[in-house]
Amino acid sequence: GRVVYGLFPMVDMLNHEFQTTEVSIEGEGEEAKFVIRNGEGSGKTQKGGQVFISYGALDNSELMEGYGFVSDDNPVDCVALTEEELVEAAEDVLGAQNASGARNLVDSGAFGDAWRD
Repeated sequence: GRVVYGLFPMVDMLNHEFQTTEVSIEGEGEEAKFVIRNGEGSGKTQKGGQVFISYGALDNSELMEGYGFVSDDNPVDCVALTEEELVEAAEDVLGAQNASGARNLVDSGAFGDAWRD
């Protein structure tokens, strides 16, 4: 379909839900209408019920920064750590007497490389 950019008053009043939401404009000219469809698993919105949109796959720090809230059940939530914070956390788990083991654990790639971004 065609991509349309525009301002839609009141849409910013809708709350966030992680379910996929399809937002589209259907029709042309005076017959055009703004349509919001619930994603899979959302169920049908009952008359008078709340309508949601998805703000995107954002972790809680991004939700707080951009929208002023966090989600208790955020499926993409994460915590950003520096390498030293990760080593400190590993030391806490392994015990301070095993500091070299904690460093080796981090250096071995046991936590993957995604945290290095």
